[in-house]
Amino acid sequence: MAEITSLPSIGKLTVGTNDYLLVANSSTKKARKLQAQSLFSTLTTVGTSSEQLYVSVTNRNQINFKGLKSGDTGLLTVATTDNNLVLTVLEAGIDLSLCNNATSGFLSSVPLGRATGKLAVNKGGTGLSSILKGSILYSNAADTITTTTLTTDGQLLIGNATLGYPTTGTIASSDGTINITNSAGGIDLSVVSSSKLVSTLDAHRYNINLNAAASTNFLSGDGTNEGITVDTSGRVFAGDTTPTVPTLAAGLTVGGSESVALELGNINHYGDRTIKFANSGSGVAGMEGKILGATPAGGNVAGGAVQVEGGAGAGTGTGGNLVLHGGNPDSGTGGAIQLKTYTAKNTSATAMTIAASGAIRNFGATTMGTSLAVTGTSTFTGAITTNGGIQPAAPVVQAEGSLTLTKASNAGRTTILPDISDNRTFTMPDPAAAGEYYHLVYFATGAGADGHNLIINGVNNDNTTGFYGAVVHHDTNETGQTSTIVYGSTTDDTITLASGKAFDLHFLATSTTQYYIWGWSAGDTAITIA
Repeated sequence: MAEITSLPSIGKLTVGTNDYLLVANSSTKKARKLQAQSLFSTLTTVGTSSEQLYVSVTNRNQINFKGLKSGDTGLLTVATTDNNLVLTVLEAGIDLSLCNNATSGFLSSVPLGRATGKLAVNKGGTGLSSILKGSILYSNAADTITTTTLTTDGQLLIGNATLGYPTTGTIASSDGTINITNSAGGIDLSVVSSSKLVSTLDAHRYNINLNAAASTNFLSGDGTNEGITVDTSGRVFAGDTTPTVPTLAAGLTVGGSESVALELGNINHYGDRTIKFANSGSGVAGMEGKILGATPAGGNVAGGAVQVEGGAGAGTGTGGNLVLHGGNPDSGTGGAIQLKTYTAKNTSATAMTIAASGAIRNFGATTMGTSLAVTGTSTFTGAITTNGGIQPAAPVVQAEGSLTLTKASNAGRTTILPDISDNRTFTMPDPAAAGEYYHLVYFATGAGADGHNLIINGVNNDNTTGFYGAVVHHDTNETGQTSTIVYGSTTDDTITLASGKAFDLHFLATSTTQYYIWGWSAGDTAITIA
């Protein structure tokens, strides 16, 4: 075995994977080999995205480390102390103006406690070195902040348009209507009196409280207890001359000493005026309005009368009419006028009605001291007692010729037909309602018949208006039966008296399409109804 001194040398740079060292175990006396390359160091930087502390490894076992150096020795120093690397941050070298505070927020406040001198106004300060107790800051004429003290009770800093900056002052009442009491830290204002308003009182959206719970108070014309007062429930009393306000039971009560309690109209804007009840909503019937006379509280005394009177005429002018109107219809029937009485306590009875058509119906006994003239249709369901007699309307004396009768001219009256000189036709109107009445009389001059026909037709002679009933005919020629009864049916609308001498005929409507007829006729030829 060759001695080690005789073996050739190998550099560490040329050591390969097949180069080994002999290793002997002193205990086991066994020899083993060690790969020579495993003795050289291998360096790895385990940090992520970090800088290496070394530069390289040379000669297989030489490590080259980087040095530590401060980029700004005014902010950071590097030194070795006791084999330690010491990094020192120099606070004095930090310039915050060069730092970005947008996201870090490390400047949340500025400690002015260590500041010296006066902080100027444009830097957010007052420009003052001290502020006395009780001082108030304001900007003066020099556009700088100054102070003033309020040392008097009730003193205030008040705007001054003349100077352009506030001055100290106190609240005052020029007319003495406001009592002002100043105290330490307080101002008390109370109304002493107010004789007048110097401008319009605008309550805006607030109320004026008359405080009726405390006592009766008035909106007065002269400051006394007169005018308008409102109770705690909102009921209103209007009166004069220091009235004794009654217990209010209506929305509006008018009292006082004046004989005329309510007057409508303004002579400067004169025109018709209406007192009406409030309209109802759609589909709701209008409320029933009522005007009531006064009722005594007790005793055997009469209730108060209610008078409705038209205005008096002046000079030769007529007095005003009293007009009572039923309700105005839309497409239905107009309202009627009713006159009612009490026959007993709480028992009401209708005495008379006036229908929308103008027809009058009387429900009780009617007593007339002189006379009654009726030109329209009137129905009396009770007895009529007269002292002067009932005077019917004047008859209609018809001129010679054919005639069309009308309700306005002929209804309820006697129509006298003259001696005819030729055939004549008289036309009856269609009845407007049941109860419509006509009376026709006729006579020929001389003892003999005229030899002409007298005809009575319904409207249009189309069988729409029928004549039914019975007429007694007297045969003036005395041939055969001297008297006979001629009948009419509901479909007959033509009455003919040929060569007639006289008749007295009555027509009473039983409907709008039928007349009931009765009476008599005289002539050589019997009357016909067909």
